[in-house]
Amino acid sequence: MGNAIKFTEKGCITVKVSVTDRTEESINVLFSVTDTGIGIHQDNQEKIFELFAQAESRIVHKYGGTGLGLAIVKKILGFFDSSIQLESDTGKGARFFFTISFATAVASGKIKNNIPAKEPDLSHLKILIAEDNDITRLVLRKQLEKMRIQAVIVENGQMAYEACLKESFHAIFMDLHMPVMDGYEAIKQIRKLADTAKANTYMIAFTASVTEQKKIEQHGFNNFLYKPININELQDKLEIINLHNS
Repeated sequence: MGNAIKFTEKGCITVKVSVTDRTEESINVLFSVTDTGIGIHQDNQEKIFELFAQAESRIVHKYGGTGLGLAIVKKILGFFDSSIQLESDTGKGARFFFTISFATAVASGKIKNNIPAKEPDLSHLKILIAEDNDITRLVLRKQLEKMRIQAVIVENGQMAYEACLKESFHAIFMDLHMPVMDGYEAIKQIRKLADTAKANTYMIAFTASVTEQKKIEQHGFNNFLYKPININELQDKLEIINLHNS
């Protein structure tokens, strides 16, 4: 969906989820995203699913991006014994789709009277988020609103640094690869602040690469969170922040 929005300047984007087959044991669900954007030439359609690959160099210059999104989607679908399919051509838009087979739920016939553990109150936290991806910012904003957490959300490292000059935060979530100033340079500048409390703010890096962990630690991040963001893992990090600041 993020790619469809990025590469479609006019027209429409259609997202569909439909059941294609159903039995007592399983249900097959078809997911598809169709756009009227720039499309992808047939010669480049296999390449775009490779790590750090883009269809053409001119695409990178105009639209940006790391070339990780579709590679991650392909890997995740592999865990579901599925694969992503593409129908497209230059100037004719694109349709990405895949089918996942889910097992149907079986009623146990008995309801357990388990009382869920009470989640900690995190509403007192004030968080700074630096992230250049529109969809990720939206997801994080909505999730933090549900938790009643106050969040300041900016689009690059320079804006994050300037926000730290103005106010204090319990923690900072920082994407590593952003325009203007990336996450590595931003943490370097924040750690140099004269205000030691601000300089030592708990910082968590957003990363889509399993190979960046050592570099993240070397640059002074306290923790990291893999992209795409998993809500349960985000909750875990926020609870760690809560304990760190208690």
